[in-house]
This record gives sequence, C-alpha cells and structure tokens, in this order.
Amino acid sequence: MSTPELYTQETIVYARGVAAADIARPVFVYEDTAGHHALSDGNHRATRAFQKGVLNALPRTIIGTFPQDVSKDPNFRPISQLVVVEK
Repeated sequence: MSTPELYTQETIVYARGVAAADIARPVFVYEDTAGHHALSDGNHRATRAFQKGVLNALPRTIIGTFPQDVSKDPNFRPISQLVVVEK
C-alpha cells in the first residue's frame, strides 16, 4: 500500500522552522474522500521530510475525515508546492 499524497492549505513556510523541524514527530492529518491526506498540523515537518526525500516515511496520525477530495479543491496544494522563505 502506498502512502497517500499530502496536501496543505498553507502557501509558505519559514526556513528557520523547517530547519528546526523534528521529522520523527508525526504530522496530524485528515483523510479525504479520495484517500488523500490534508495536513492539520505539521507543515514545517512535512516540508523538511519532503526536502530530505523521506516524505513517505513521515509518521502521520489521522485525526478525522474531510468531506471532499482536497486534490480538486483550489484552497489545497501538494506539500511539494509550499514555498520556503527566509525571515
């Protein structure tokens, strides 16, 4: 079984937070009607895991369901599209 694609409503994350993120801690997600995961908490951890190439190994805790397919919702985007900015 493959790991579901991870989506977020955020558009940016700060580089300092990504650098400090502990990818051993799970992210919290909702599972949508198509089986995708929508982040509730953990954008920095997910971005760091994506950058390191270990996003599929990032522990996820499902905390509920989302009533629609987030891949078709313009308010959600794949975690790979988050922009990391300096501050």
